[in-house]
Amino acid sequence: MKRFRNTTILVLTVALAAGCATTQRLTRDQVLQDTPELAHIAQALVVADHNEVDLLAPAGFDAAKATFERAVNAAQNHRADETKTAAAEADQALRSAEADAETSRKLMREVLVVRERARTAAAPTLFADQYEAVESRLHDAVHLVELGRLEPAKERRAALMRDYADLELQSIKKGSVQAAQATLKKAKARDAAEYAPKTFKLAEEKMTLALSILEADRTRQAEANTEAAAAIWHAQRAAEIAEVIKDFERRDFSAEDKVLWYQDQLSEIDAPLGGNLPFDQENRAVVLDMQGAIAAVIAQQQQTAKTVTERDQQIAALEAQLEQTKVAHAAELQSLMAQQQKEIAAAGERLTDSERRQREYQQRFDQVQALFDPAEATVYRQGGNVLLVVHGFHFPPGQSVIEAENFALMNKIQQAVQTFPGCKVRVTGHTDATGEPDFNKKLSEDRAFKVAKFLHDVGGVASERLSSEGFGDTKPVATNKTAEGRAENRRVELLLVNSD
Repeated sequence: MKRFRNTTILVLTVALAAGCATTQRLTRDQVLQDTPELAHIAQALVVADHNEVDLLAPAGFDAAKATFERAVNAAQNHRADETKTAAAEADQALRSAEADAETSRKLMREVLVVRERARTAAAPTLFADQYEAVESRLHDAVHLVELGRLEPAKERRAALMRDYADLELQSIKKGSVQAAQATLKKAKARDAAEYAPKTFKLAEEKMTLALSILEADRTRQAEANTEAAAAIWHAQRAAEIAEVIKDFERRDFSAEDKVLWYQDQLSEIDAPLGGNLPFDQENRAVVLDMQGAIAAVIAQQQQTAKTVTERDQQIAALEAQLEQTKVAHAAELQSLMAQQQKEIAAAGERLTDSERRQREYQQRFDQVQALFDPAEATVYRQGGNVLLVVHGFHFPPGQSVIEAENFALMNKIQQAVQTFPGCKVRVTGHTDATGEPDFNKKLSEDRAFKVAKFLHDVGGVASERLSSEGFGDTKPVATNKTAEGRAENRRVELLLVNSD
């Protein structure tokens, strides 16, 4: 009897050990799929990272991530109580970090504006070490906010703004202004200052003006670039003048040879016009003759353009008449369409694979169209593709942060993308004509990129299916002279490109 009891205990022990051995560690995907609270925190961390909470509340964000990872590890090893406790702590830590980030965003608002300008001017690439040093000091300042030390944080704003602004100016100068300086140096090496002193001096004056503009107000970058471009033009012109004069010297041209050379150049220009320049008259008559020939060509082009415009107007009038005819026969058209629909329904079993795909596509298009109300987006069908023109985004002025109030709209956009599995998504940003074109283009690129990144980070859309581009104010859909028109022009468009 004792031997039987010992044998039984041994069998039970082996069975229990085998049961424990079969309790395997869960994968990360299994944990997130089976634990809704952890899946919610994972998505919230992605959104927080997207909104730069890691920049504006670094300690809190890192703490939230570390606690979240502890919760995931506990769930992978089937420690339910520890998982629940750590998940609650991670959620609370993230909420606290988001609150601190919002405080930092308000406190450092002017700093962040200047920082964005420095980034736009490519300071992180052109002056990487200096930029990282300023970023480190910004990190220290926002950490003071996390510690509740707002006054010391405020005291650091002026220095941060100055240093970011200096980086912006250095980056701007390293662009077009530096190119102008290089062109002046090359022109001088070609003896432009000696042989064309007036033209070369004008180039130097334009270069000086470009630098003065940037030193006085770096936001006038477009104006400075214009002056730098003028400096390049005059410098290159001076260099070419020098080459012509040196060529005259090498060939030992007399004054008459130079005039004959000048007249030969004019003859080559006039040749396509079919003229015969009156070199037997004074030079003014020669110039007027060429002006007349060119004016005649321009007048002919204008007449051609007028004829084309009149033809277009006639076509527009015919199209208007056609539209009126369509309206007049609307009832008849509806009757024909109803009859056609009946015939299509009767022949449904005979539909080809291609027709079935078209019907399925239309059903998906109708689903996407029903997702959005007019204030959010307009949905268009473009052949086999779908265009979403989204007006419902609310970005902070001059920024590309996707704030929480946009999440509901982003969820609808994710649903639209998911309705067409495998489609390519091209995201384009557009602004109104307010502000500088270069800034508008960069802002539209950033906003389009942020929307595409959100679809990847939060919506799980594969990166190879996504692309983004910004057009600034170059593709308006309405006038920029009214508030309503400008509101229509501020938009994000998503083109869902289907392969079949």
